[in-house]
Amino acid sequence: MQHLQFPEHGISLVFSGEVTFLHNGEACTLKAGEEGCGLRTDYTVGQDGHFASVCLRITNTGREPVRVLRTEVLQMTGSALQTGVSWDESCVLILGRHKNDIPSLVTLGRMDDAMADALDGMTESGDRAQGDGEGRCLTSDTLTLLKGKKGWMSFSYPDGSKYFCHTRFALDGSQKITSGCEVDVVLAPGGTLEAEKLVLEVSDRWEELAGHFAQSKAAMLGTRKNRLPRPDVYCTWYYYGLTVSLEDVRENLRAIVSKKLPY
Repeated sequence: MQHLQFPEHGISLVFSGEVTFLHNGEACTLKAGEEGCGLRTDYTVGQDGHFASVCLRITNTGREPVRVLRTEVLQMTGSALQTGVSWDESCVLILGRHKNDIPSLVTLGRMDDAMADALDGMTESGDRAQGDGEGRCLTSDTLTLLKGKKGWMSFSYPDGSKYFCHTRFALDGSQKITSGCEVDVVLAPGGTLEAEKLVLEVSDRWEELAGHFAQSKAAMLGTRKNRLPRPDVYCTWYYYGLTVSLEDVRENLRAIVSKKLPY
């Protein structure tokens, strides 16, 4: 088990990691930091003030290729995460990955309109909404923000370029939180695989955490500076899709005028 503490913000967490792979045709798991079935997992957790990083490396020490399915860099329950706020009252900002997913700010214990919007996002397979069927959970992309009593904590993947990353909050009563990536890579004997690095950061302001994430992405992608201003446009598709109505447009236009949005 790994321990991290951010005393200034009253946040502490106890967590572990896990690797899922195929062995003799069956899906098996191996705890991070352990060795077995021809795999060795090296787990590194470091902290520097308000920042912490969690890294997981998998090495095939056997003689046969191994298919690594996914890694959970972080696993814990709500009781192992101390923020000064109960699970039911915890406020989470999730970012979706799919085309019609929208950012959602929800309270974990409230099944309100905000939660309904968040659960309407698709699962990774795209075959159903997150809120349908068993295993209902909130799934966020490479940035997730969690509000504590004294500040915010972010779960982020500053790189996120090799594998699909996620942070999930189970809504089935287990209060389970997982964060990792979908790998599905065949690892040759002697080969190594590094999961995407998870960064945990705390701050008094969520805007600072989101800004740090955006800056790291811009630096990684080599975003050009001093570009011409980009126009702001109004588009109904990414929220309403084919369901858009005349009243929807009127409601939006009234909000644009009243809020003086620069469209």
